[in-house]
Amino acid sequence: MDRNKKVLITGANGFTGRHACQFFADCGYDVTGMVRSLPSKRSDVKLIYGDLGCQQRIEEVIKEIKPELILHLAGLNNVGESWVVPDECISTNVMGTVHLLEAVRNSCPEAKMIVVGSMLQEQPEEIPANPYSLSKTIQFQVSKAWEHLYEMNILFVKPTNLIGPGPANGICSILAQKIVQMESGKQSGTISLDSLDASRDFLDVRDAVKAFAILAELGQKGHVYELGTGVKRPLREVIEELRQLSVIEFEVNEQKPQKRTMTHVSGYSTLQDLNNLGWEPSISLQTSLRDILEYHRRRKGENMDE
Repeated sequence: MDRNKKVLITGANGFTGRHACQFFADCGYDVTGMVRSLPSKRSDVKLIYGDLGCQQRIEEVIKEIKPELILHLAGLNNVGESWVVPDECISTNVMGTVHLLEAVRNSCPEAKMIVVGSMLQEQPEEIPANPYSLSKTIQFQVSKAWEHLYEMNILFVKPTNLIGPGPANGICSILAQKIVQMESGKQSGTISLDSLDASRDFLDVRDAVKAFAILAELGQKGHVYELGTGVKRPLREVIEELRQLSVIEFEVNEQKPQKRTMTHVSGYSTLQDLNNLGWEPSISLQTSLRDILEYHRRRKGENMDE
């Protein structure tokens, strides 16, 4: 590992971006996080303003930093929100990525770039289940084309459902927030869900960023790495784990599934590729859920003290 290597992480204020910035900095990289708005305080990493929608600004950022590695995490990643603003979702995730690709190609073409997609992206011949899935599918195709046409050093990661402590908008974080509200007596003791039998592969974000760091050093140009545990767990199991970790009792109301449900998640045909590089998940689902609950309990306590 080159401890002086300059790394640019887009989406540094996001759930995964915060963990990635911290881990890469702890590993000794010279990390700069790109954000759309500068927070009032953030001491763990250098931050720079950059909006993927503004090609000129992205060009300026890349010219200023001249990164040797770019970890591209920025984008609109809320499936529900993508139904409401599909144009913004596609513009941000697709054209924003094009702006970044062009800036890298023009100013530091030798840099290594890791484009983080999603297991929700489909094969080109398949009809996407939602606008978010469509945007990630096109993002991958565009990035793959730039890698091939311009011989750029780009590799790709398709993570499954990332969970863990932090400001996430996934199902585990939503459930934890509701439980913490119930623990404080500010919400009724009932949680409503669509299908308790819906299964997903949950991977702790802290394991995911370790995989990103391994790929930063060992990942192969043009390769697609699928990232997960390889084990799908039903929401029923998640609920039972949270029930064991909670200090209160609560009921679950299983509702009729909505029309817009979670899209199919593909299998893990290349999961072994990361294992061959020395990576494997180490954080259990129970540990992840415990840490998510503790994060929201701390946030709740901090808000009460203000």
